[in-house]
Amino acid sequence: IDLYELTNYENNKQVILPMFAYYGIHRTYDKYSKFPKLTHTRTDGYTNCLDAQTSYSFFKEWFRTFEQNPHVLECFKTTILKCLASEHIVDIEYKKEIEMDGKVLRLDDFILTKKNNGVEEHILMNNLSAGYKIVCSMVADMAYRCLQLNAPLNEHDNPIEHTYGLVLIDELDMHLHPLWQRHIVNDLMHCFPKIQFISTTHSPFIVQS
Repeated sequence: IDLYELTNYENNKQVILPMFAYYGIHRTYDKYSKFPKLTHTRTDGYTNCLDAQTSYSFFKEWFRTFEQNPHVLECFKTTILKCLASEHIVDIEYKKEIEMDGKVLRLDDFILTKKNNGVEEHILMNNLSAGYKIVCSMVADMAYRCLQLNAPLNEHDNPIEHTYGLVLIDELDMHLHPLWQRHIVNDLMHCFPKIQFISTTHSPFIVQS
C-alpha cells in the first residue's frame, strides 16, 4: 500500500480508505508519554497503526475530542458498547470532575454503567480488570482509525460499519475471562463487520468459538 497515493483521496468523499492495525502482547502498556502530533487529515488514521501497543490515555484524548461532534461521539460510543454488551455495560461517559459531599474532585476517568437484572451499577474504568481495559482501548483505537480515515462519511452514516481493512492481534485471549473468550471473536466481528481479523491464541475457547 502506498500511503502517499492514499493522500490523493483526502478530499474525495466517495473513496473509503482501508484501516490497518496491529496489536501485540504488550498492548497493556502506554508507550507514548504524550499524544502524537497529528496533521488533522484523513491519513492520521494510519499514525502508529503497526506499533503493536494501544494506549489507554489516547482513548481518553479521542473521547474528549469527539465530544465536540455529537454524531461522531455516538458512533464511537456505540461501537465500544457493542463489544461490551455481553458484559451488561449499557453506557460509558467521560468525567473530568465529580461532585462528592459538596466538594468537586478531579476524576479524569470513564464511568461505565452496568445493568444486570434491572439493577444499575456505576464503575470507574480504572477499577476494572486488565482484560476490560485492553478490550476497551483496542476497540477504541480501531474505532478512532475508522472514523478518522473516513471522516467524510460522518455527517450521514457510521464510517465504522463501512470501513474495510485488516487487523492483526497477537494473543487475543490475553487477560480475558474464559466466558469472554468464548464470544470475543463474534463481538469484534459485530463491531467491525468489514474488517478481517487475523489472530493468534492459546485458548481452546476462542478456537471453539
